[in-house]
Amino acid sequence: MPEESPSIVHDVSVAAAVGRRALPNRLCTAFTQSLGAQRAALSWLPRLEHWQLLHATDEPALQAEAAQFTRADGPSVSAALGMRPVFVPDLRDYPCRTGPPLYEELPGTRRVLALPLHAGHTPVGVLCLYYTERADVTPSTSPTRSAPSLSPSTR
Repeated sequence: MPEESPSIVHDVSVAAAVGRRALPNRLCTAFTQSLGAQRAALSWLPRLEHWQLLHATDEPALQAEAAQFTRADGPSVSAALGMRPVFVPDLRDYPCRTGPPLYEELPGTRRVLALPLHAGHTPVGVLCLYYTERADVTPSTSPTRSAPSLSPSTR
């Protein structure tokens, strides 16, 4: 029987077996490795004013999430509240409604992919991927998918 390559499903299954405390870390790690991002943050969002960071891969990811939720504006907030993925191909072009441009608070971040987590019609969180290097992340052309099509290769 041929050996299967590692997948996000496998990583999530292993993380669940390891324990709940390890799950946010494993999810961030699995998504960054699988989708070619350099940073990630997983936030729980029962209500916008009660945002809680569950895990950030590093200090810049933590600061990026904090900046977005403090100002209630940014890809993570938009994805969570809109319950649809938000892909920002160039952070310098992201229109901020509040405060200085978001790219000023996220030095080195080129692209952002925010993936919402929801239960039915209720937003419960967001997984945000931060790209500091050039990566192949492009909007999907499939009419049934609103999420971007991603490739882990970098240029």
